Amino acid sequence: MSRGKRVETRGTKTEMNDSAPVRRRSRKGRRRKRLALLVTFMAVAILTVGAYFLWHSFRPPDFKKEPEQGAEVTVGPMPSGMEGKGGKITMLLAGENDDANSDTIMVATIDTKEKKVGILSIPRDTGIDTGGGLRKINSSFGIGSQGGSSDENRKAGFNKMRQDVTGLVGFTPNYYLGVQMEGFVELVDQIGGVEFDVPVDMKKGIDPSLGMKIDLRAGPQTLNGEKALMLVRFRGYPSGSIEERPELHDDYARVYIQQKFLKVLLKKAKESFSLNKIKPMLAIAEKNLHTNLKSKNMLWLAQALYSWGADSISFSTLPTVAGSGSYLAPDPEKALSKVNELINPYNMDITSDMVHY
Repeated sequence: MSRGKRVETRGTKTEMNDSAPVRRRSRKGRRRKRLALLVTFMAVAILTVGAYFLWHSFRPPDFKKEPEQGAEVTVGPMPSGMEGKGGKITMLLAGENDDANSDTIMVATIDTKEKKVGILSIPRDTGIDTGGGLRKINSSFGIGSQGGSSDENRKAGFNKMRQDVTGLVGFTPNYYLGVQMEGFVELVDQIGGVEFDVPVDMKKGIDPSLGMKIDLRAGPQTLNGEKALMLVRFRGYPSGSIEERPELHDDYARVYIQQKFLKVLLKKAKESFSLNKIKPMLAIAEKNLHTNLKSKNMLWLAQALYSWGADSISFSTLPTVAGSGSYLAPDPEKALSKVNELINPYNMDITSDMVHY
Protein backbone atom coordinates (compact mmCIF):
# COMPACT_ATOMS: atom_id res chain seq x y z
CA MET A 1 0.00 0.00 0.00
CA SER A 2 1.43 3.32 -1.05
CA ARG A 3 2.25 6.12 1.35
CA GLY A 4 1.10 8.71 -1.27
CA LYS A 5 -1.92 10.73 -0.21
CA ARG A 6 -3.29 11.08 3.27
CA VAL A 7 -6.92 11.26 4.23
CA GLU A 8 -7.35 14.92 5.02
CA THR A 9 -9.81 16.04 7.64
CA ARG A 10 -11.89 19.09 7.11
CA GLY A 11 -13.51 21.32 9.64
CA THR A 12 -13.66 20.34 13.26
CA LYS A 13 -12.35 16.94 14.18
CA THR A 14 -15.11 14.60 15.21
CA GLU A 15 -13.81 11.54 16.98
CA MET A 16 -15.15 8.05 16.55
CA ASN A 17 -14.17 5.92 19.50
CA ASP A 18 -15.63 4.15 22.51
CA SER A 19 -16.59 7.31 24.34
CA ALA A 20 -17.27 9.89 21.66
CA PRO A 21 -19.44 8.70 18.78
CA VAL A 22 -20.26 10.94 15.86
CA ARG A 23 -23.35 11.47 13.81
CA ARG A 24 -22.74 11.13 10.12
CA ARG A 25 -25.24 12.45 7.66
CA SER A 26 -27.51 9.87 6.12
CA ARG A 27 -26.48 8.63 2.70
CA LYS A 28 -28.72 7.86 -0.19
CA GLY A 29 -28.93 4.46 -1.76
CA ARG A 30 -29.41 0.96 -0.61
CA ARG A 31 -27.87 0.00 2.72
CA ARG A 32 -26.62 -3.53 2.50
CA LYS A 33 -27.32 -6.35 4.86
CA ARG A 34 -24.90 -6.28 7.77
CA LEU A 35 -24.85 -8.68 10.65
CA ALA A 36 -22.15 -8.38 13.26
CA LEU A 37 -19.24 -10.64 12.53
CA LEU A 38 -18.29 -10.64 16.16
CA VAL A 39 -21.55 -12.47 16.95
CA THR A 40 -21.42 -14.98 14.13
CA PHE A 41 -17.68 -15.69 14.14
CA MET A 42 -17.26 -16.55 17.78
CA ALA A 43 -20.56 -18.38 18.18
CA VAL A 44 -20.22 -20.46 15.03
CA ALA A 45 -16.53 -21.21 15.60
CA ILE A 46 -16.95 -22.24 19.21
CA LEU A 47 -20.16 -24.21 18.81
CA THR A 48 -19.53 -25.95 15.53
CA VAL A 49 -15.81 -26.51 15.36
CA GLY A 50 -15.50 -26.87 19.11
CA ALA A 51 -18.19 -29.52 19.07
CA TYR A 52 -16.44 -31.28 16.21
CA PHE A 53 -13.18 -31.27 18.16
CA LEU A 54 -14.84 -32.71 21.25
CA TRP A 55 -16.55 -35.40 19.21
CA HIS A 56 -13.37 -36.62 17.52
CA SER A 57 -10.86 -36.08 20.32
CA PHE A 58 -12.67 -37.20 23.44
CA ARG A 59 -15.03 -39.93 22.23
CA PRO A 60 -13.73 -43.44 23.03
CA PRO A 61 -14.95 -46.31 20.83
CA ASP A 62 -17.54 -47.45 23.37
CA PHE A 63 -18.72 -43.94 24.26
CA LYS A 64 -22.46 -44.01 24.90
CA LYS A 65 -23.14 -41.31 27.43
CA GLU A 66 -23.28 -37.63 26.58
CA PRO A 67 -21.06 -35.24 28.55
CA GLU A 68 -22.82 -33.04 31.06
CA GLN A 69 -24.17 -29.71 29.87
CA GLY A 70 -21.43 -27.05 29.92
CA ALA A 71 -18.65 -29.62 30.47
CA GLU A 72 -15.15 -28.17 30.78
CA VAL A 73 -12.65 -28.71 27.97
CA THR A 74 -8.96 -29.56 28.36
CA VAL A 75 -6.92 -27.64 25.79
CA GLY A 76 -4.16 -29.70 24.19
CA PRO A 77 -0.86 -28.44 22.74
CA MET A 78 -1.02 -25.99 19.84
CA PRO A 79 -0.44 -27.57 16.41
CA SER A 80 3.07 -27.09 15.06
CA GLY A 81 3.50 -24.03 12.85
CA MET A 82 0.39 -22.20 14.04
CA GLU A 83 1.92 -20.08 16.80
CA GLY A 84 2.99 -16.53 16.03
CA LYS A 85 5.67 -14.50 17.75
CA GLY A 86 5.33 -14.61 21.51
CA GLY A 87 2.44 -17.03 21.31
CA LYS A 88 0.16 -14.56 19.51
CA ILE A 89 -2.03 -15.41 16.52
CA THR A 90 -3.37 -12.63 14.29
CA MET A 91 -6.50 -12.91 12.19
CA LEU A 92 -8.71 -10.86 9.90
CA LEU A 93 -12.43 -11.37 10.59
CA ALA A 94 -14.76 -10.28 7.81
CA GLY A 95 -18.42 -10.62 6.96
CA GLU A 96 -19.56 -11.32 3.43
CA ASN A 97 -22.45 -9.22 2.14
CA ASP A 98 -24.80 -9.84 -0.75
CA ASP A 99 -22.80 -7.34 -2.79
CA ALA A 100 -19.07 -7.11 -3.35
CA ASN A 101 -18.39 -5.07 -0.20
CA SER A 102 -17.54 -6.39 3.23
CA ASP A 103 -18.99 -3.98 5.75
CA THR A 104 -18.01 -5.90 8.89
CA ILE A 105 -14.22 -5.84 9.26
CA MET A 106 -12.20 -6.72 12.35
CA VAL A 107 -8.64 -7.60 13.24
CA ALA A 108 -8.09 -10.00 16.15
CA THR A 109 -4.98 -10.93 18.09
CA ILE A 110 -5.21 -14.12 20.11
CA ASP A 111 -2.71 -14.34 22.95
CA THR A 112 -2.33 -18.05 23.66
CA LYS A 113 -0.06 -17.52 26.66
CA GLU A 114 -2.26 -14.98 28.44
CA LYS A 115 -5.43 -16.73 27.18
CA LYS A 116 -7.10 -13.57 25.94
CA VAL A 117 -8.40 -12.15 22.67
CA GLY A 118 -8.38 -8.53 21.46
CA ILE A 119 -10.72 -7.60 18.60
CA LEU A 120 -10.55 -4.21 16.89
CA SER A 121 -13.39 -3.19 14.57
CA ILE A 122 -12.45 -1.12 11.55
CA PRO A 123 -15.22 1.23 10.39
CA ARG A 124 -16.30 0.37 6.87
CA ASP A 125 -15.88 3.96 5.65
CA THR A 126 -12.23 4.20 6.70
CA GLY A 127 -10.21 5.48 3.77
CA ILE A 128 -7.07 3.74 2.55
CA ASP A 129 -4.53 5.17 0.12
CA THR A 130 -4.13 3.11 -3.04
CA GLY A 131 -1.47 5.29 -4.61
CA GLY A 132 -3.96 6.50 -7.18
CA GLY A 133 -6.46 7.96 -4.75
CA LEU A 134 -8.61 7.01 -1.80
CA ARG A 135 -11.08 4.19 -1.48
CA LYS A 136 -12.91 2.69 1.46
CA ILE A 137 -11.63 -0.39 3.25
CA ASN A 138 -14.95 -2.17 2.74
CA SER A 139 -14.30 -2.33 -1.01
CA SER A 140 -11.17 -4.48 -0.63
CA PHE A 141 -12.95 -7.83 -0.63
CA GLY A 142 -14.84 -7.10 -3.85
CA ILE A 143 -11.70 -5.84 -5.59
CA GLY A 144 -9.74 -8.94 -4.62
CA SER A 145 -12.53 -11.39 -5.39
CA GLN A 146 -13.52 -9.57 -8.60
CA GLY A 147 -17.13 -10.10 -7.62
CA GLY A 148 -16.87 -13.88 -7.87
CA SER A 149 -18.21 -16.39 -5.34
CA SER A 150 -15.94 -19.39 -5.93
CA ASP A 151 -13.53 -20.53 -3.24
CA GLU A 152 -10.63 -19.07 -5.21
CA ASN A 153 -12.42 -15.73 -5.60
CA ARG A 154 -13.15 -15.61 -1.88
CA LYS A 155 -9.55 -16.50 -1.07
CA ALA A 156 -8.30 -13.65 -3.26
CA GLY A 157 -10.80 -11.26 -1.68
CA PHE A 158 -9.78 -12.05 1.89
CA ASN A 159 -6.07 -11.90 1.03
CA LYS A 160 -6.60 -8.46 -0.49
CA MET A 161 -8.28 -7.36 2.74
CA ARG A 162 -5.38 -8.75 4.80
CA GLN A 163 -3.01 -6.70 2.68
CA ASP A 164 -5.07 -3.51 2.91
CA VAL A 165 -5.59 -3.53 6.70
CA THR A 166 -1.80 -3.60 7.15
CA GLY A 167 -1.60 0.16 6.72
CA LEU A 168 -4.24 0.66 9.41
CA VAL A 169 -2.90 -1.67 12.12
CA GLY A 170 0.82 -1.97 11.36
CA PHE A 171 0.94 -5.71 10.62
CA THR A 172 -0.57 -8.19 8.19
CA PRO A 173 -2.86 -10.71 9.91
CA ASN A 174 -1.63 -14.28 9.45
CA TYR A 175 -5.07 -15.77 8.94
CA TYR A 176 -8.53 -14.81 7.75
CA LEU A 177 -11.94 -16.06 8.76
CA GLY A 178 -14.84 -14.98 6.59
CA VAL A 179 -18.44 -15.50 7.57
CA GLN A 180 -21.55 -15.62 5.43
CA MET A 181 -24.46 -14.24 7.39
CA GLU A 182 -27.31 -16.60 6.57
CA GLY A 183 -26.66 -19.08 9.37
CA PHE A 184 -27.30 -16.71 12.28
CA VAL A 185 -30.99 -17.54 12.81
CA GLU A 186 -30.29 -21.29 12.71
CA LEU A 187 -27.42 -20.87 15.15
CA VAL A 188 -29.46 -19.14 17.85
CA ASP A 189 -32.34 -21.57 17.42
CA GLN A 190 -30.00 -24.54 17.80
CA ILE A 191 -29.05 -23.47 21.33
CA GLY A 192 -32.66 -22.84 22.32
CA GLY A 193 -32.67 -19.06 22.10
CA VAL A 194 -30.93 -16.46 24.26
CA GLU A 195 -32.18 -14.52 27.30
CA PHE A 196 -31.51 -10.82 26.73
CA ASP A 197 -32.71 -7.47 28.01
CA VAL A 198 -33.70 -5.49 24.91
CA PRO A 199 -32.84 -1.83 25.70
CA VAL A 200 -35.51 -0.04 23.64
CA ASP A 201 -38.64 -0.74 21.62
CA MET A 202 -37.43 -1.65 18.15
CA LYS A 203 -39.79 -1.08 15.26
CA LYS A 204 -39.03 -0.75 11.58
CA GLY A 205 -41.15 -1.61 8.58
CA ILE A 206 -39.88 -3.93 5.88
CA ASP A 207 -36.68 -2.42 4.51
CA PRO A 208 -35.32 -3.69 1.17
CA SER A 209 -31.78 -3.38 2.53
CA LEU A 210 -32.65 -5.64 5.47
CA GLY A 211 -35.23 -7.87 3.83
CA MET A 212 -37.11 -8.09 7.10
CA LYS A 213 -39.41 -6.27 9.49
CA ILE A 214 -38.10 -5.35 12.93
CA ASP A 215 -40.58 -5.48 15.80
CA LEU A 216 -39.21 -6.02 19.32
CA ARG A 217 -40.49 -4.80 22.65
CA ALA A 218 -38.07 -3.48 25.26
CA GLY A 219 -37.36 -5.62 28.30
CA PRO A 220 -35.99 -9.04 29.33
CA GLN A 221 -37.08 -11.88 27.02
CA THR A 222 -35.95 -15.03 25.24
CA LEU A 223 -34.84 -14.19 21.72
CA ASN A 224 -35.15 -16.90 19.09
CA GLY A 225 -33.06 -16.71 15.95
CA GLU A 226 -35.40 -14.37 14.09
CA LYS A 227 -35.72 -11.96 17.03
CA ALA A 228 -31.97 -12.06 17.69
CA LEU A 229 -31.44 -11.06 14.07
CA MET A 230 -33.77 -8.10 14.60
CA LEU A 231 -31.75 -7.08 17.66
CA VAL A 232 -28.32 -7.12 16.01
CA ARG A 233 -29.56 -5.36 12.87
CA PHE A 234 -31.46 -2.54 14.57
CA ARG A 235 -29.60 0.76 14.45
CA GLY A 236 -32.20 3.40 15.35
CA TYR A 237 -30.88 4.26 18.81
CA PRO A 238 -31.19 7.89 19.95
CA SER A 239 -28.58 9.27 22.33
CA GLY A 240 -29.36 8.30 25.93
CA SER A 241 -31.23 5.11 25.01
CA ILE A 242 -28.62 2.80 26.53
CA GLU A 243 -28.53 3.43 30.26
CA GLU A 244 -24.91 2.41 30.92
CA ARG A 245 -23.59 4.15 27.75
CA PRO A 246 -25.89 7.17 27.17
CA GLU A 247 -23.41 8.80 24.77
CA LEU A 248 -23.86 6.04 22.17
CA HIS A 249 -26.36 6.30 19.32
CA ASP A 250 -27.19 4.76 15.94
CA ASP A 251 -24.47 2.40 14.58
CA TYR A 252 -22.27 2.97 17.62
CA ALA A 253 -25.01 1.84 19.98
CA ARG A 254 -25.72 -1.11 17.69
CA VAL A 255 -22.09 -2.28 17.88
CA TYR A 256 -22.20 -2.04 21.67
CA ILE A 257 -25.42 -4.08 21.87
CA GLN A 258 -23.96 -6.66 19.49
CA GLN A 259 -20.91 -7.06 21.72
CA LYS A 260 -23.11 -7.32 24.81
CA PHE A 261 -25.31 -9.90 23.09
CA LEU A 262 -22.24 -11.94 22.12
CA LYS A 263 -21.19 -12.30 25.75
CA VAL A 264 -24.60 -13.69 26.67
CA LEU A 265 -24.69 -15.89 23.57
CA LEU A 266 -21.31 -17.44 24.30
CA LYS A 267 -22.29 -18.20 27.89
CA LYS A 268 -25.51 -19.86 26.75
CA ALA A 269 -23.63 -21.78 24.05
CA LYS A 270 -21.17 -23.24 26.52
CA GLU A 271 -23.90 -24.14 29.01
CA SER A 272 -26.10 -25.81 26.41
CA PHE A 273 -23.46 -27.90 24.59
CA SER A 274 -24.53 -31.49 23.92
CA LEU A 275 -23.69 -34.13 21.32
CA ASN A 276 -27.07 -33.95 19.62
CA LYS A 277 -26.17 -30.42 18.44
CA ILE A 278 -22.99 -31.48 16.64
CA LYS A 279 -24.40 -32.36 13.24
CA PRO A 280 -26.56 -29.24 12.81
CA MET A 281 -23.74 -27.03 14.08
CA LEU A 282 -21.32 -28.59 11.59
CA ALA A 283 -23.84 -27.97 8.82
CA ILE A 284 -24.03 -24.29 9.77
CA ALA A 285 -20.23 -24.02 9.83
CA GLU A 286 -19.81 -25.74 6.49
CA LYS A 287 -22.19 -23.29 4.82
CA ASN A 288 -20.99 -20.12 6.47
CA LEU A 289 -17.25 -20.21 7.24
CA HIS A 290 -14.32 -19.57 4.88
CA THR A 291 -10.75 -19.58 6.22
CA ASN A 292 -7.11 -20.26 5.40
CA LEU A 293 -6.66 -22.02 8.74
CA LYS A 294 -5.83 -25.69 8.46
CA SER A 295 -8.45 -27.99 9.95
CA LYS A 296 -6.28 -29.01 12.90
CA ASN A 297 -5.51 -25.36 13.67
CA MET A 298 -9.16 -24.36 13.47
CA LEU A 299 -10.12 -27.19 15.78
CA TRP A 300 -7.47 -26.25 18.32
CA LEU A 301 -8.45 -22.59 18.22
CA ALA A 302 -12.14 -23.32 18.71
CA GLN A 303 -11.29 -25.62 21.61
CA ALA A 304 -9.14 -22.93 23.24
CA LEU A 305 -11.76 -20.19 22.82
CA TYR A 306 -14.43 -22.49 24.21
CA SER A 307 -12.26 -23.14 27.26
CA TRP A 308 -11.27 -19.50 27.87
CA GLY A 309 -14.86 -18.25 27.73
CA ALA A 310 -16.46 -14.95 26.77
CA ASP A 311 -14.69 -12.91 29.45
CA SER A 312 -11.37 -13.49 27.70
CA ILE A 313 -12.51 -11.34 24.74
CA SER A 314 -12.06 -7.54 24.61
CA PHE A 315 -13.61 -5.37 21.88
CA SER A 316 -13.00 -1.85 20.66
CA THR A 317 -13.18 0.29 17.51
CA LEU A 318 -10.39 2.01 15.59
CA PRO A 319 -10.64 5.72 16.55
CA THR A 320 -11.30 7.87 13.50
CA VAL A 321 -12.03 11.46 12.56
CA ALA A 322 -14.18 12.87 9.78
CA GLY A 323 -12.29 12.87 6.50
CA SER A 324 -12.97 14.23 3.05
CA GLY A 325 -16.45 13.55 1.76
CA SER A 326 -17.94 10.42 3.28
CA TYR A 327 -14.55 9.01 4.28
CA LEU A 328 -13.23 8.48 7.79
CA ALA A 329 -9.54 8.82 8.62
CA PRO A 330 -7.75 7.11 11.52
CA ASP A 331 -7.03 9.55 14.34
CA PRO A 332 -3.20 9.30 14.22
CA GLU A 333 -2.53 9.41 17.95
CA LYS A 334 -5.59 7.64 19.30
CA ALA A 335 -5.70 4.95 16.61
CA LEU A 336 -2.08 3.98 17.18
CA SER A 337 -2.63 3.89 20.94
CA LYS A 338 -5.68 1.63 20.55
CA VAL A 339 -3.84 -0.74 18.21
CA ASN A 340 -0.96 -1.08 20.68
CA GLU A 341 -3.31 -1.53 23.61
CA LEU A 342 -5.53 -4.20 22.09
CA ILE A 343 -4.04 -6.09 19.13
CA ASN A 344 -0.30 -5.44 18.88
CA PRO A 345 1.31 -8.88 18.32
CA TYR A 346 4.89 -7.65 18.73
CA ASN A 347 7.16 -7.27 21.75
CA MET A 348 7.62 -3.61 20.81
CA ASP A 349 5.23 -0.76 20.13
CA ILE A 350 3.82 -0.27 16.64
CA THR A 351 5.05 3.18 15.59
CA SER A 352 3.83 5.83 13.14
CA ASP A 353 6.25 4.70 10.42
CA MET A 354 4.58 1.26 10.43
CA VAL A 355 1.10 2.60 9.57
CA HIS A 356 -0.28 4.78 6.77
CA TYR A 357 -2.30 7.44 8.57
